[in-house]
Amino acid sequence: MLSKAKLDRGLRLLPVALLLATVALRVYEPAPVERLRLSVFDQYQALKPREPAELPVRVLDIDEKSLEKFGQWPWPRIRLAEIIDLLSESGA
Repeated sequence: MLSKAKLDRGLRLLPVALLLATVALRVYEPAPVERLRLSVFDQYQALKPREPAELPVRVLDIDEKSLEKFGQWPWPRIRLAEIIDLLSESGA
């Protein structure tokens, strides 16, 4: 028969064991768990889909003149950040 102290210790370790098992399932994520996760996500999307946004598309064309001025693609991240800042300031 289990003593009260051992039973109490076991009950305190149960949440920790469940947490570790859940984390292990999430990290390993076997195929059935992944299918279940994706299925639940699909159901969330069906119940409350995302509202369509009224954002127009903006296209940035990098022409030959820009390539001559700034060099061949790919440009450094700092250059891309400057372009994004200019586009944001212009309302894009």
